[in-house]
Amino acid sequence: MSARWSQSIAFVAAFTLAVVAALRAPVELLGDERGFGAYATLQAEQYVACLGGDSGACRDPRWDEPYQGYGSANPKLGMLVLGGLDHATRWLPHERRVPARRLGMALLAGLSASLLAALTRRGGGPFGGLLAVGLLLAHPVFRAASAALLPDLPLLFASLGCLLALDLALETRPGARRAALLLVAGAAFGLALACKLYALALLPAGAAMLGLRRARLGLGGFGVAIAGLALGLGLFVALDPRLWWEPGVALRAMTVDHVAAQGGAPLAATAGGLPWLWLPFSLPLPVLETRTQVQDLAPSWPALFGATVALAGGLTAALRRRWLPLVWLASSLALCAWVISRFEPPWLYPRAFLLPAVAVSWLGGLIDPRAWRGGRAARQAG
Repeated sequence: MSARWSQSIAFVAAFTLAVVAALRAPVELLGDERGFGAYATLQAEQYVACLGGDSGACRDPRWDEPYQGYGSANPKLGMLVLGGLDHATRWLPHERRVPARRLGMALLAGLSASLLAALTRRGGGPFGGLLAVGLLLAHPVFRAASAALLPDLPLLFASLGCLLALDLALETRPGARRAALLLVAGAAFGLALACKLYALALLPAGAAMLGLRRARLGLGGFGVAIAGLALGLGLFVALDPRLWWEPGVALRAMTVDHVAAQGGAPLAATAGGLPWLWLPFSLPLPVLETRTQVQDLAPSWPALFGATVALAGGLTAALRRRWLPLVWLASSLALCAWVISRFEPPWLYPRAFLLPAVAVSWLGGLIDPRAWRGGRAARQAG
């Protein structure tokens, strides 16, 4: 099966699932969707006016509106995507606008699955890519986010783009193509960070991989990687006018002030959220577990099954010396663990685990018996 076919199948499967979710979802905005929706539309209008030369829009105090954290506590690309969807559907009747916006997010879900298939195919073959996508589609966190009007899918799409570009760059010989891939990886990191700060997990993962491949990259490769990081940070700043004028205030609003506003503990950790660490490994099996509500999942057979899948995939990746999936799981899970240690479980929204859930799916797609035979043959030859 060609790469194009496996990616196309992945896109169609994920898009279809998200369309079904969108059509079954309520026709009104719910929970966080209402808060994000209101401020996304406003800030998209402000940003367009700002780019058009309206200095008043650039410095509009509503950029810092702290209403429950929606206005000031979030980076802006995810907000701009949501606001753009709102404006693009204004020609529709009122009762059809929210379903149409959900269908727009379904398209992004399909594209994200296609990127995951391409990423996993490099270590697991064409069927490994499809296996990873199947695990992703079975995961309750992805299903919950697949049609939701939240910044999570833009975050996932940009994060997978960064990982794919980095993985390709690390396997490419020195030259213009590798330099371009490193720059794309840096730009995608900046776009992911401009969606949600969970993208910070990409930094330690990328740094670990660059360190592991330092001999192959050389000084020139490191220089391009640093240039890519600078490009990404430049995009992060360019997409948020608050960072143009008051970067310290804006960064504080997205970090310390956001935690404090939600009743979190920025310095002292709480232990109540630790059971949620099982959630990235929860891959529901109809035979073992029929619950589909994310909040109902706890350490159970599906989570144990998911942990087994991740362990087998991790061992396979180690045998094949493919370290990126492993360091990505470690960094994304560590960041989520740090976040939930600041809040009591009722505050924690399970979509925080979207990136680790994707890492588990990626590892699951790397399970390949040929890797075990190849590793045994290599040891015997050695």
